[in-house]
Amino acid sequence: MMKLLIDQWSLTLNVTNLFDKNYVSICCEMCWYGAPRSVMLTANYDR
Repeated sequence: MMKLLIDQWSLTLNVTNLFDKNYVSICCEMCWYGAPRSVMLTANYDR
């Protein structure tokens, strides 16, 4: 997570699985792959 504050603005960037690697997250009789890359940018303005 990265957060930038400028005056009344705040920008937050959250990235999971940055390099979009394939990986097994759970194996219990069957194996499940982990989530692919996810990116979310949030902007807030405080008066």
